Amino acid sequence: FKPIGEPHPADGRRSKPGADDTLKSDLQRIESILSQCSGLRLKYGFFLSHYQANAGDITASFSYKLSNMTDLPCWFDQEADHVTVQDMVRGIVQSAVFLLVLTKDVLTRKFTIFEIRAAVHLKKKIVVVHETDQRRASYAPFAELFEGAPE
Repeated sequence: FKPIGEPHPADGRRSKPGADDTLKSDLQRIESILSQCSGLRLKYGFFLSHYQANAGDITASFSYKLSNMTDLPCWFDQEADHVTVQDMVRGIVQSAVFLLVLTKDVLTRKFTIFEIRAAVHLKKKIVVVHETDQRRASYAPFAELFEGAPE
């Protein structure tokens, strides 16, 4: 991700109106939550970020397989006891790796963008997997996966 608000190198265009405020707001919120996270230890192998409508089933499969392979649970919202913004940030803090399931429209989702920003802010290792089967509804050509995403 290129920082929001910076001119696009190819044409000088700027981010969508209000995007700078959203980034600043997200970072302030992340910092506020992090101030309450001191002392948290590694608990999860992977934090699984996805768009439920397009990747819920495959992400559940990732959670099961990765947990069995690593003997560490994954932080997966569909299996979490609580799913608040604070819980998501804590889950990212306590995960060794941030795994993004890149599917159609995932980068237009408010909470996915928030999770990515938190992972980048925390300098987490980020692994991206994407749907390559054109028969699946979650598939989009690679270039289209970024349409509608913040710059």
